[in-house]
This record gives sequence, structure tokens and C-alpha cells, in this order.
Amino acid sequence: MAGKKVIVYQEQGLGDTIQFIRFVPYLLEKGAEITIATLPPLLRLLTLSFPDVTVRKLTDFHREEGYSYAVPIPDLTFVAGVKSESDIPARIPYLRADEHDVRRFSAMLPARRPRIGLVWAGERRMQAEFVAADKRRSTTLAEMGAALTPVDATLISLQFGAPRQELTAWQGQPLFDPMGEIRDMADTLALMESLDLIISVDTSPVHLAGAIGRPVWLVSRWDACWRWGDSGDTSPWYPSIRIFRAQERGFAPVLKEVGAALQQWVRDWKAD
Repeated sequence: MAGKKVIVYQEQGLGDTIQFIRFVPYLLEKGAEITIATLPPLLRLLTLSFPDVTVRKLTDFHREEGYSYAVPIPDLTFVAGVKSESDIPARIPYLRADEHDVRRFSAMLPARRPRIGLVWAGERRMQAEFVAADKRRSTTLAEMGAALTPVDATLISLQFGAPRQELTAWQGQPLFDPMGEIRDMADTLALMESLDLIISVDTSPVHLAGAIGRPVWLVSRWDACWRWGDSGDTSPWYPSIRIFRAQERGFAPVLKEVGAALQQWVRDWKAD
């Protein structure tokens, strides 16, 4: 790869791109000239995180530009020679926030701590092949809130998209909602830097928090995605993650488990 022009391009969702973009430094160490082609929500984040590469919109490159190789970002695992969990790079954090944005969001958030970010649903994608998976991985604010509250902490909504509308009907413990100020994933990352814990269903904020080493609890559906394995509460991909696994369809039992763990976590946090 030395001296070769290589374009790595987004093929799957935002979470997949965040998970596997960690292999870009491997290509740079081999002497490759790297271009990342991605979707708008990730453009600024990847530009900040990888200053030695070119980052472009997925639609803004052409075959005639002289690339030697084109690689889907998830395939970088194979290119980097990962054959077992022990081969997964441990360079965390591998994403970077803008320091001005970190200070801006920190000043915006309530002062009371701990601050806990919540995500209860994935993106509601319309393609037929994704609808069923989105329903299986998502819960509701009402269900998550009933299991986790009341809790002696400041709750921060990290929910984006249509499920954010559930906040208008929420009557429980107040949630601070800064998502109207979020422009892209770089802003979300900057916001996370001021949180003490993130609790989320299986969607891109889990990867974002894991990529910067923030404590993150994944509420995994009963038929867990392959990347999280079939058992255990840890992951070699993200050392800061704790996995809570649903053992049946629906989230009520596992959310009850998360709620009990959260009460203990808050007690321990305040004791420290």
C-alpha cells in the first residue's frame, strides 16, 4: 500500500462506520494516501479525528481520480489482518471532538451530576429489510423511563430523529434535551464528553461513546447483533462498554435489570 491512493467508503450505517474506521491509522502506517468517503453526519467528525486523510462526501468521488484501491469501511477489519479478538486495536480514543464544541455543550448542560445520557430508539429507516430490525432494537421513552427513574442524577436526552417527539408526552423525571443544538455526529461526540454515563439501545451513539472511552451501557435486544457476541457483558471492540442482554422478546425485564444497576452505579459514583 505504500504510496498508493486508497479510498475507504461508507457502505453500512453510521455505527458500522464508527466501529471500523479505527483501522485507518493502520493504512497510514503502511504509507497509503487515504481518502474517506462518508455521509454528511460524519464528515466533520472524521475530519477532526483523522487530520492526515482527506474526507469527502460519499457522492463526491469518481473512479477516474486514480485510486489504486477502493475498500468498504467494514472490510478494513480483513485488510488489517484481524483474525481474533486479540487483534482488535486498543487505541481508544480514536475519535476527536472540537474543544470549542466541548466547552459550549458543557456550559449548556445542567450543573448537577452525574449526567446520564439516554437513547431509547434507533433511526426509523424506511427500507423494508431494516424495519423489523429497527423495531426489535428499539424501546420507548415511556418504557425506558419507567425502569430507570426516579434516579438521583441529571438525565440528558441523546435521542435523535422521530422518537425524540416522545419527549412531549413524557411526564416523569425531567430530561434535559440539547438535541436541537446538534448539527452532526461531531456535536454529539462533543456533548458526550461532558456526560458521566450513556445508556442506549443498539444504535450509533453506543459506538460513538465507545470510540472515545466514555462509560456506555448497551441495552441489547434478545437476538443480539453479531458484533456483541452471544454472551458476556463486555466487548473487545469497546473496553468502556457494559452489555445488558434481553433474554426474551421485549425490553421490560432487561430494563428492570438496568434500572437496578443504575441505582447502584449512582450510589457508587456519589460515594467516590
